[in-house]
Amino acid sequence: MAVDKKWVEVTEDDILIANINKYEDDNIIKYYTEKADPKYTYIEYQVIFKAVIDILSKSLGRSIKAVDVCGGAGKASFIMKKCDPACEVSLVDLSDKMLAVARQNMIKEGVEDLRLIKDDAFSFLNNTEQQYDLIVFSSAIHHFKDPIKLLVTAAQRLTPQGCIITIAEPTALIKSTRFKIMTFIFGHKEYKQDVVKSWIKYIVTLGESAPADDEFADIAEYQTFKGIDDKALSCQLNSAGLNTLVHLRYPAGDPLMLKVLPYLGLNWSFGLVLRKGKHPEDNRWSRELQDKIKSGLPFKINIL
Repeated sequence: MAVDKKWVEVTEDDILIANINKYEDDNIIKYYTEKADPKYTYIEYQVIFKAVIDILSKSLGRSIKAVDVCGGAGKASFIMKKCDPACEVSLVDLSDKMLAVARQNMIKEGVEDLRLIKDDAFSFLNNTEQQYDLIVFSSAIHHFKDPIKLLVTAAQRLTPQGCIITIAEPTALIKSTRFKIMTFIFGHKEYKQDVVKSWIKYIVTLGESAPADDEFADIAEYQTFKGIDDKALSCQLNSAGLNTLVHLRYPAGDPLMLKVLPYLGLNWSFGLVLRKGKHPEDNRWSRELQDKIKSGLPFKINIL
């Protein structure tokens, strides 16, 4: 969705409308129904979710109650169910078409007890009376202008021992020239084709197809315009009462990129495990989670 406003002028409502339009587009839906995921693309989900679910379940003495906010086709939801089939998982998304894909995936995955809820994130979090042991934002917070407000709002829906996971979010490294070059070299064919098409269009239009310095084409992906300063985000969340148990940066993409990018200082994706307030067991949980995550991932990561 093109926008005439400057980046700083775009509102949360503008971004919400852009996301509604984007995820009702049949071409976007086709991507989620037909694209085969490369090997290891989501192994970080399996490792991080398993570590958090295990520690929560052990502490609570029962299976957890989780919600996948902005869950789309249900990638995170289905991985949580694989980590613990007994856990109760709800998936919240604002797109009818994405929820329809999630229903199809429920059949493919053999999952019958996934609860689907149509709503946007803020409306759901502000209006639900439910409390959750785990709230997941999977590649979601970059769709918001104010991710701090989003995560603080989510924390109000946590049970006393509950956690929030954010995962697969872009750091500011995505704007670096070296990242763009390496992504093009090692990226998948479809990505390269898109880059070549954009350059051809740029040349043919004598540069007129390029946005102005502070304008961009897809406000649905708002934070990808500059990337997220994850260190600042973690500090601001801590100041707002959310304790960071785990803050990691890791590579994401096709298998070759997972092997190459960390050694070039390009762990461009980040994730956080957060809790509301301070707890006596926080340091122990943090060490245990970090150890499990580092030992479980087959590529080099950075723990901050």
